[in-house]
Amino acid sequence: MATFDFSRLDRFAGSSASIRRPREFTFFSYTDRHELKPLSAESLCSYYPPLFGAPGTQEPSIELSAGFKSFVRRDDSVDEHLDGLLDTLQAHEERRIDLAEAGEGKIEDVRSRADVVTWRGMITKV
Repeated sequence: MATFDFSRLDRFAGSSASIRRPREFTFFSYTDRHELKPLSAESLCSYYPPLFGAPGTQEPSIELSAGFKSFVRRDDSVDEHLDGLLDTLQAHEERRIDLAEAGEGKIEDVRSRADVVTWRGMITKV
């Protein structure tokens, strides 16, 4: 079992990243065949926030097996967890380069500056 030594906390003294509210600066989608679409909100249109227990709504019956027959299992042996994020970050910065060259921004502002870059599904695991 992994352990963390708390006896020497002085090693963490010094400068650290300030904690701020997360900011979205780009987005990506996957197709039904799991093909990456950088800078695309294509698959985001099918998301509807849950209304369970929301004031003024009817409580729908919840069917947990809905969609089970049409579920497509992906190949989990391929480790591609960061690929979509990194490819999208590259496409985002390339788009900013094109805008800067067209006179719609500064070339110094092309690179994304962040202490932590993640996506919604990954940060829940930290």
